[in-house]
Amino acid sequence: AGFVLSSNGTGTPIWANPNVFLPAVANGLNTTVDPTKVEIGGPLVRNTTINQSTFNLNLGGNGDAGIISINNNTGSATAVTNIGTGTTTAAVNIGSTAGNQTTTITAGGSGTLSLNDQTGNPTATNIGTGTTTGAINIGGGTGGQNITLKSGGTAGTFVAINDNVGTQITKIGTGNTTGDIKIGGAAAGGQNVVIQSGAAASSLDLNAGLSNQVTNMGTGSTSVDINIGGGASGQNVKIRSGANPSALYFNDNITTGKTNIGTGTTTGDVTIGGSGIQIISVGTGAAPKTVNIGSANTTSITTISSGIGGGSLLLNDGVSSPVNVATGASTGTVTLGGTGNQTIGIGNNALGAK
Repeated sequence: AGFVLSSNGTGTPIWANPNVFLPAVANGLNTTVDPTKVEIGGPLVRNTTINQSTFNLNLGGNGDAGIISINNNTGSATAVTNIGTGTTTAAVNIGSTAGNQTTTITAGGSGTLSLNDQTGNPTATNIGTGTTTGAINIGGGTGGQNITLKSGGTAGTFVAINDNVGTQITKIGTGNTTGDIKIGGAAAGGQNVVIQSGAAASSLDLNAGLSNQVTNMGTGSTSVDINIGGGASGQNVKIRSGANPSALYFNDNITTGKTNIGTGTTTGDVTIGGSGIQIISVGTGAAPKTVNIGSANTTSITTISSGIGGGSLLLNDGVSSPVNVATGASTGTVTLGGTGNQTIGIGNNALGAK
């Protein structure tokens, strides 16, 4: 078995071993299964290139169920697998738009999976930049992995998320995660953290949701200032509470920190209260306190007014504490009453005509 009938053309044919007259096979070919057949599947003995010229080279056909493995080796840690690493400028495609197949690129063990890990070329790395409408997921496995997005080491480089000109929404931590969301670090680099809205008619919202999460700013151990507003463009700064029965609190804490409003070098008006019907309370808490209204500097003017058309100005109304007017060291004139027609009552509502 395994012999072939051979003749030199003049003598009687004889049965002969095909290895006697067939050329030796090597470099990816073998005859180990059947000496009469040359098959693919032998070791390479030299560098080998298959030039496809203008023809297509396909591995696998329609309906094939077998596995195609490239560099499926378990014995050498130095065997490198290169795909499209030459000088070709054509696209390198992995995966197809048909068939609904899953495409997985995995690093083994403690290895690293690098995309466009190049040391000189300014080529861009694109993920999901085509016409696909499917979700793009990075991370989210059950292995507890860290996910890090970094810019390059050169000054001026940056990390851009949804840096687009369309109307797409950018969401960070909007799923069902209960973990903290942190922007900025505690490193000694002294980086600035800037959160900006877009151009005209856009807005920057913090915790603009419908649930009851708390929004904290500067509630940690930092001891530096927290500034809201103060730019050079003349913007309005509005801090509002929600709808009834919510409230807006300033320094509503148990510490001894001061609450200052308009105490800097600003020369603009400080207004408390608006055009709606309101009750404005100053110093009405339960603890003993000193309430100062007005300034003792130079020619400051302090005016306390009631409304018109039935309004009234009440000082110490219904409280048994003394009411003092200019009882200190002031040497200024104390005047009650003005130039208009008035009724001034002093003591037990006694009426005295002016």
